[in-house]
Amino acid sequence: MASTSNNSIIINNNNNNNDDTKDNYSEDDVIRLGFVEDIAGELETFPNKVGGKPVWLNPENPPAPLFCSRCNKPLAFLLQIYAPLDRLDHAYHRSFYLFCCLDGSCGTYNVVRIQLPQENKYYDMDGIPKEKVGKAPLCPQCGCFGEKKCSRCKQVFYCSKEHQAVDWRQKHKKECDEYVASLNSGEPSEKKSTKESEKSVSDSQPAIFLFKEMEIVTSEEPEGDDLENDNEGDSSEDRKELLQKYKDYLSREKSEGSVDVEDLPEMGSFTDGVVKQDHDPTFLKFQRRIAREKEQILRYTDSLFTQPLFVGEKGKPSEGDIPNCSHCGAKRSFEFQILPQLLYYLDVEKVLKADIGTPIIDWGTLLV
Repeated sequence: MASTSNNSIIINNNNNNNDDTKDNYSEDDVIRLGFVEDIAGELETFPNKVGGKPVWLNPENPPAPLFCSRCNKPLAFLLQIYAPLDRLDHAYHRSFYLFCCLDGSCGTYNVVRIQLPQENKYYDMDGIPKEKVGKAPLCPQCGCFGEKKCSRCKQVFYCSKEHQAVDWRQKHKKECDEYVASLNSGEPSEKKSTKESEKSVSDSQPAIFLFKEMEIVTSEEPEGDDLENDNEGDSSEDRKELLQKYKDYLSREKSEGSVDVEDLPEMGSFTDGVVKQDHDPTFLKFQRRIAREKEQILRYTDSLFTQPLFVGEKGKPSEGDIPNCSHCGAKRSFEFQILPQLLYYLDVEKVLKADIGTPIIDWGTLLV
């Protein structure tokens, strides 16, 4: 579930298990930054990644499909991060999965957390996947749990009628016809296995429900000279120069459809409203802090005392905007945020306008 306050979108952590971790976080204000890279070889067992299909921590019991609360269409998988808390047995393995509605006018985002103890039926004590573990049926279009199956061949499962209709047009009609014909003739079918079918959509046809798959690599945020007095010492001319660079970026991005990565330090946000905040110290702090590592797309902390970076004072949520935990009633704490730089790497304006035909997704920051 997500609540929107101008440029900041707060996403409540939907817990699959209670996570009594308040007293198990570090007080050290250490921020780990995430960067996207092309995938070289196979992903790790517990991946950090953007796009593609989710790699479920619990392969036998993934969550039910998620739908937009406004348009009722399936949410698209955006990214996942592996954030274990090995001090807590029940959260020894722990992954977050972030989803979004592809229709930018809805502004719907949702996050799911899945966790397992160190001793479990899916991985050994060293985290190596066990053999002969059951797997839930997954939708070949998006990789989410398949609650529905083809009524004709009963071999392929889908998360929704919408994804089933697309898959039928792309490839399943032919596969289904061949499979049913083989049953009627008594001859062996050459139909692909469910696992192969799940993979083939990305190879044979454009997968309109999937973002480009990229790996997330992390490193600690480097120190900078902007740690103190973030809101002081900026003259009116300094502010005007920063904001003019930002406006120039937006102008180039709209006219050319792309921008060089060297411009990312001055980017800040894809949201036009921020440009109007020409005396906003919060926005200037955001600019300077992001400039330490211009290509960062994620900021993660395991400290209860670290605050996120906000894009602007106008869009900064109040304490009342953040609901308490629905399980225990305690106040929620910030853990990670997704920055607008990710939109550049996903090339959402080009991809979504061409394939979906709806307003593109956009954010100043996503807070979890």
